[in-house]
Amino acid sequence: MTLTATPGAAGADSYLEVVAADALAAANLGPASDGWGAAATADKEKALKRATREINAAVDSAWPRFDPTAQRLSHLIFPRSIDVDAAGAPIIPYEVELATYEQATYILANAATLDAADTRRARNMQASSEPNVSYSQPDPDELWNRLAPGARHYLAGFRLTTPPTASSGMSSLRMSSGFVGGM
Repeated sequence: MTLTATPGAAGADSYLEVVAADALAAANLGPASDGWGAAATADKEKALKRATREINAAVDSAWPRFDPTAQRLSHLIFPRSIDVDAAGAPIIPYEVELATYEQATYILANAATLDAADTRRARNMQASSEPNVSYSQPDPDELWNRLAPGARHYLAGFRLTTPPTASSGMSSLRMSSGFVGGM
């Protein structure tokens, strides 16, 4: 499996390379970074690709993409037209790289739990109890509930997609044609 994390490249499928994620893990302390260090390279690539897809689904951007033709092939929101270095070359914002690392370590540690939650959601089991385990699920439309707390922190400066809620839609409508009536 190959990972393409070149900013602005057609076919890019990750916001972070394994080497960069390894460096972030080496600078961190805790079970997430320990788990990252112990994982196989292929699993790290899968986690980075999935983290990128989940971040891409949760972030919305009104800025045009750096190269709309190439980005159409990769389907990544970043880099945007404003994400360039001093020489004008495309870059991935550092906060997005950090969020990708946080999300990838979260996925690596919790993939089985996240996938089981998806299965329960597909079966319309919003709450359940099993021996030694009970759970309830958040609204399935809330994409950011799938994001790691660290990833949400780093993405706070970006516009997140929001699902429709009962309060955000139109609850009632009264139209008037201006017709007073009578003849």
